[in-house]
Order: sequence, then C-alpha cells, then structure tokens
Amino acid sequence: MFLRINKIDIAAVNETKLSPNRRFSIPEYTTVRTERNQFGGGTMLLINNKLRHEQYSLPSLTGLEATAIYLYLQNHRRLLFLSAYPPPTYTLTHTDLDVIFTQHDNIILTGNLNSKHVTWLNHSVNKNANNLLSYCTNKNITLNHPDQPTHYPPNAPSSILDVTLSKRCPISKPKAVPTLSSDHKPVVFKIPLQPLTTKPNTFYISKHENWPLFRTILELSIPTHPSSSSTTDLEYAIHTFETSVKQAADSAIPTHSVIPRYLT
Repeated sequence: MFLRINKIDIAAVNETKLSPNRRFSIPEYTTVRTERNQFGGGTMLLINNKLRHEQYSLPSLTGLEATAIYLYLQNHRRLLFLSAYPPPTYTLTHTDLDVIFTQHDNIILTGNLNSKHVTWLNHSVNKNANNLLSYCTNKNITLNHPDQPTHYPPNAPSSILDVTLSKRCPISKPKAVPTLSSDHKPVVFKIPLQPLTTKPNTFYISKHENWPLFRTILELSIPTHPSSSSTTDLEYAIHTFETSVKQAADSAIPTHSVIPRYLT
C-alpha cells in the first residue's frame, strides 16, 4: 500500500531477515535480494515492473551487505542503484566503498548505514560516520540526508541513520515519512532521470468519462452477495473488486500516456 500511495518506482529495504528459501513478492514489483539469514541483516530492492533493469553482481565486500541493479535510462545511459546495510558490529571501510564507487559512473547507494554525525543533524558522532564523511569528501561523492529522524528506538534518542550517497546523479532532498509501524521510518526522494520503461505511464482523462458505462460494467462483473466466510474468500473478493474497477475505468474513461521524467 505504501508503495502504491507514494508511487514508488524503486524501494531499498534493509534488515530483511529472510532465509534463502523464504519466498517474498509484491504485485507489480520485481524483487532482487541478498540474504544473510533469518536472524538478521539482508538487503532488498523492489523495482516497479515497468522499469528496464538487470541485477548486478557486486564483487566481494568485506562486511557491507548490499543488493544492486543497473537501471537503464534514456540516451543509452545506466544507473547503478544499491540498497546497502553495514551491520552494527562492522566498521564501514573505504575499501568496500571503493569497490562500488570507483568502477561506475552514475551511482546511488541508499540505506541504513548505521552512521551518526552532527553534519546530518545527529547529536553524536560514530566511527562509521567519520569514515563515510571523509570518503565522500575525498572522492567527491554527495551525501544526502533528510532533516527528520529516521530511527526512533524505544529507549534512546531519535537519530538519522538512513542516508543516500550519489555520484554524478543529483537527487531531491530526502524526506523521512512518518508512517509504517517500524522504528525505522521510510525515506523518500526523487531522481530527475528519464528511465527506459516497458510501457509509458498511463493517466485517466477525467473530463470525458462515461459514468453510465462504468456503472454497467461494475454491476455485471461484481457479485451482489459475495461469500466472505474465510480469509481466502475475502482476498478473492478484494481482487475481484480491484480488477473490475480497473476494467470499468479502462473501458469508460479515456487515457493518455506520459514518459516519466523522474524516479521516486
């Protein structure tokens, strides 16, 4: 629901805690993931199916956990996009960052990097943050951060742990969104690049809708008294309703297509 409401094109997820044999999927998204084990760690990318991309196998890293894809852009360009997570016991090293940033031109790395620094509005500084800041300064990497806390631990002050590193790829100001039940809040930003898509974005033209046709299609396709005696029945009824509304809208409301000018 969060992905759909916020029109998320790519979602980077950390600490998935999934074992290799555990299945995970979300409709309309491709899942690319890297597991540690079910007790901790793990990274994942969820990519909207309309985006042209391929999984990228990273060279060996000493401790940084990461999942990467190449995202294909207009004008024969491509962007390396990574979901990254260093475990709390791991010290973020320049060696791991070099493996990623010295081999590619256009890069975005995002995630909970377990790095606290006053530069991005924390009240304390840790070793990871010092290493990260010095690397970004020396290598001309842009460090992007939200102004709102991203982590709300139950027995400690809130902090900003989720940051985004970008190389030759500007992004909008990241914003922490106060939603979901986790103590880590999602961070949203836009990338002003035109991706290659399998199909353009389609929008409805609401000024020319045919509501009688829309109503007729719904009445014919949705059962009057659907069975709801079990969870399976309820899920089927929801699927039927969503499919019927989509079919009715496609038939009764004109559309126009637009090539996306940015990613979220």
